[in-house]
Amino acid sequence: MSGAIAALGAGIAAVLAARGASDLAALVARGEIELVGQGEEWTIGGRSVRAERVAILLDAPDLVWLGADPARLDAIREAAATALRSPSTELSLLTPVLRLPAIGRGWHHVYRQAARRPPEDRPSDAAVLAGAAALLEAEGAADAATIARRATLEHAEVPSAGPDALGRWVLRLQPGDFVRADRDPSLRRRLSRAVEAAATRATERVTSVDLALAVGPPEP
Repeated sequence: MSGAIAALGAGIAAVLAARGASDLAALVARGEIELVGQGEEWTIGGRSVRAERVAILLDAPDLVWLGADPARLDAIREAAATALRSPSTELSLLTPVLRLPAIGRGWHHVYRQAARRPPEDRPSDAAVLAGAAALLEAEGAADAATIARRATLEHAEVPSAGPDALGRWVLRLQPGDFVRADRDPSLRRRLSRAVEAAATRATERVTSVDLALAVGPPEP
């Protein structure tokens, strides 16, 4: 920690102590102050200032204690704003950050180095259908499993506003099987549920499984 940053942390603690918040002053003293990024240029009245983003790294017990009462963080922010205020500087944001035990640093320093799971390849429609049939077989629904094996499966992605992909599935049944499923709600639910169970992935959610009539020559 540089001398200037250490002085800033000591200044924040001193302001808190002067305001009678000795417990918060001690917490800041145990923590570690960091300036984050390059700051922002603000215009306040007729003057231009650099607005600094500040992080305070805290060990887990202190972070949990601080979060238990929003007024505590507000008091530290006010003290930091006082300590940073000068003719050319202001506080933009103060964020409490967990000091990771293994490395003594915040996640914002190391997240780019973290190994990430590569994108998961979606199994083929045939593989999903085989999984659904195997599930039906394991449940003792041999007749439903046979119907699934005679069917074909189609998949289409659905627009998603979130991080997870969304998928719609259509199980195309042979004419006789379709009539049976159409007349038997329990069979229809069993087939749909088996496809959903086989198609669901960590990176994709199933929005619907619809039963439809197979087109073209029957599957062998």
